[in-house]
Amino acid sequence: MSLLAKAQGRPSEAISAARGAQSVARHLGSARLLSLCHMREAGERVLMGAGGATDKAIVAVHTLYAKGPCAAAPS
Repeated sequence: MSLLAKAQGRPSEAISAARGAQSVARHLGSARLLSLCHMREAGERVLMGAGGATDKAIVAVHTLYAKGPCAAAPS
C-alpha cells in the first residue's frame, strides 16, 4: 500500500501505510521485515523534506537489518 500511495503522489498516505506495516511486522518477530517497513517510511520522509524523521527511520533500518535473519521471517 505504501508503494502504491507513493506512486500516486500521496506521501502522507504512504507514510501511514508504512507505519501500519511496522505495527504488524513487530508482532511477527522479523527484524528484517521491520527494517523494510522503516525503509519505506524513510523514503517518503526524505521526499517530504523531513530530515530529522528521515534520519530516525534510517537509523532504525540499519539497526534492525543488522540483527540478521530469523526463523520468523516470512518467505
